Amino acid sequence: MHLGAGMDDITVTDTTATDTTATDTTATDTTAAHQRSVRLRARMRGGAVAAALAAALVAACAPSTPPPDFVGAPASPHPVTAPPVPQNPYMATPASNLHADSYQSDSQPTGGPLGSAPVVRRGGLGKYCVPTTRDSVGHVISTCVSVPNYFLRVYDADLHVLGERFLGAGDLTGVLLTGQLPIGGGTYFYIDNQDRVVLADTANHFRVIRITDDGNGGVTFSDDVDLDMTPWLRRDCPTTANPHPAGVCESVTSILPDWVSGHYWAVTSAGRVFLVDPSTNSVSYVDLGEEIKNGFAVDESGAYIATTFAVYGLHESAGAPVLDWRQAYDRGSGQKPGQLSWGTGTTPTLLGSDLVVIGDNADPMNVVFMDRRPVPAGPRVKCTVPVFGAGASGNENSVVGIGDSVIAGNTYGYDAFSLTPLSKTLPGGVVRIDIAPDRSSCTTVWRSSTVWPSVLPRLSVANGLVYGYALVQGRQDWYVEALDFATGVSAWRKYVGTGPNADNQWGTLTLFDGGAYLGMGSGTLRITDGP
Repeated sequence: MHLGAGMDDITVTDTTATDTTATDTTATDTTAAHQRSVRLRARMRGGAVAAALAAALVAACAPSTPPPDFVGAPASPHPVTAPPVPQNPYMATPASNLHADSYQSDSQPTGGPLGSAPVVRRGGLGKYCVPTTRDSVGHVISTCVSVPNYFLRVYDADLHVLGERFLGAGDLTGVLLTGQLPIGGGTYFYIDNQDRVVLADTANHFRVIRITDDGNGGVTFSDDVDLDMTPWLRRDCPTTANPHPAGVCESVTSILPDWVSGHYWAVTSAGRVFLVDPSTNSVSYVDLGEEIKNGFAVDESGAYIATTFAVYGLHESAGAPVLDWRQAYDRGSGQKPGQLSWGTGTTPTLLGSDLVVIGDNADPMNVVFMDRRPVPAGPRVKCTVPVFGAGASGNENSVVGIGDSVIAGNTYGYDAFSLTPLSKTLPGGVVRIDIAPDRSSCTTVWRSSTVWPSVLPRLSVANGLVYGYALVQGRQDWYVEALDFATGVSAWRKYVGTGPNADNQWGTLTLFDGGAYLGMGSGTLRITDGP
């Protein structure tokens, strides 16, 4: 998952599509670089005219009957019985990065809204915000984009903007030539155990940023660490004079702390894996020689990385990364509609003390359970479970993991870069799969036909609800939805909006203070139970 174009560049949605869960056999792969480039050029040049046209078309095509504001009934809490996900000692609360924790579990021990007279609030409009995290003093922290500029943004709990820090401009030339924003710019940041934000900015500087209340209702930002990583990167990047360079254009995309030393693990888009000692600014790396298009995971023993070809396990030795194992997966025959690369679209999820889980790029997609230990007990691949059907399966997010269970959603066909991202019917689907305690077999527990095309779901262990962002096709209505973890049945849905302004464009969903916070194509949304 990575940053897409912001809602400053409004898209036009075809609201006349029919509501069906059948596979769209007429959809074509619109991810070719030229087509993406044309779409982004159109967005960036359109400006206010495009926004006005989009609004007019959506209004003209909107159904005359308003959508239901609430569907279902308030849920009763049914806590999930499972061992807690271990917490990295160098990270803050269990809402401190894109996927909640360094296991990348997308689960949290905290509660969320139960659907009792829920209230929706939205703040910080005008920039596209992806991750939503929280520090120990209650700041809601996100990175946001207004093409091509990246920002670190701090809200209060009611989504009033307390301050922003400019993180630099993305490579607009590269964006126009490739049709995609880079994964960097701080998307995969985390909050450390001192409530500091750790990220790599658009200039490939490691920054450890301290946020301080200014005494006047705002915040200030200061750098505790600023390390330029460009001497270790290959930067033969597209320019107007050389739009297709022969070399490698590499950026730092994701950072997490080592569990034991606190040193920074970091990966680059071109496959280098770094370890950085912030006390001495010493840098060591290994080159996997394969692209890395997602985040990675860290546990008590090391780091786990999925490239576009394989999954790797590494550990730290004397301040340097050491490769322990490599396991190839089925990367399929090409890049699927809705995928951002040819290969897995998932950040690895760690399960228990022994497993790492991804969704591969086979047709249909498989949820793959691997033994992550340096020396596996038996075969490294424990289960390979096909999901969602041929010609209609993919996951450009990650899987939720808790205990012996994972939950995977189907994002096949969703294209946040398209001028009409929702004009084709999306197959959707969410599935829960459990692996046996002895790792001998896997079982599909339930399947849901709900369509969550663009959200990173989140599980509340405290109340047993899985939260997502549902699309009602045909009308193009968007709802925050809660599924029962035990059964997969939809407990409730709360209406947010209709059309492109309500699309969250890969934003993450995070739980704290009893509410659910969702990064949106414009700003951030909060849903809480009513009084």
